[in-house]
Amino acid sequence: MATNTKKISAMTVLAAASVADADVIEIVDVSDITDAATGTNKQLALKPYIDTIVTGATGSFTAASGETITVVNGLITAIT
Repeated sequence: MATNTKKISAMTVLAAASVADADVIEIVDVSDITDAATGTNKQLALKPYIDTIVTGATGSFTAASGETITVVNGLITAIT
């Protein structure tokens, strides 16, 4: 696997309108200490989350990793 040494500020911006259904981002679930005391890295399907944030909606969806993400008024309130 190639190592990317770019700073985040130097990376290309992905516009919300360009997010594909398969795009994911990495998050640290600090409530899951399976991998480390500081949390467990997980992937989050980006499209459903962006769609929810943009509308400021309340609801839940399933992340690519299988967890259920609960969103209230556009903010993540639980990952189970």
